[in-house]
Amino acid sequence: MAEGGTQEERSRNAGAEAVETGLRSGLLALGVSSVCVGLANQFWPGFRNGLNVSGKTALVVTPFFFYFFLDAEHKLNDLRKKNYARMRSKDHP
Repeated sequence: MAEGGTQEERSRNAGAEAVETGLRSGLLALGVSSVCVGLANQFWPGFRNGLNVSGKTALVVTPFFFYFFLDAEHKLNDLRKKNYARMRSKDHP
């Protein structure tokens, strides 16, 4: 995140960084969960016959959303703390 700029620019950059961080971890989780569900579907008859398409889809996309929101929120919190420390250091030189 750029240290300078107005508060609005820093907020916009923080949002973009949070989305980027969330997408990075979410896509990794999506890849892992896709492979796991695909392998389970191929090699485990109980899994293949026990879940319908909706259940398998839910198992694939849930990790994506979990890690997207978790890591995006952590990134926003980290940037908020940095911004607070930056503002506080300006108040008390």
